[in-house]
Amino acid sequence: MRSMSSPPPAPDQHQVVVVQALGNGFGVAGFVCGLLGAIFGVIVPVFGVPLCVLGVVFGAVGLRRANSEPARGRKGLSLAGTILGILGLILTVLWIVVFVAFSG
Repeated sequence: MRSMSSPPPAPDQHQVVVVQALGNGFGVAGFVCGLLGAIFGVIVPVFGVPLCVLGVVFGAVGLRRANSEPARGRKGLSLAGTILGILGLILTVLWIVVFVAFSG
């Protein structure tokens, strides 16, 4: 009869731990909407105004989340989205005023 020997011990295995950083989706959305709103606000105000408003709202929500939870990060994108949204609204209103003043 054959004697069964135990298998050799397994080598030391290291466990890999992946930590996923929290994101700030509202900050990114605010930046994208604010940027597109500032661009389209001058070209096509019908699309630019809603995008600018969304940029301001999403940017403000992203700023609030970044301030309350610093681990989320992306505070700069939130601030940029808010600023671009406000600038886009101002540029759009100025463009409409100038267009109406010179078209009549």
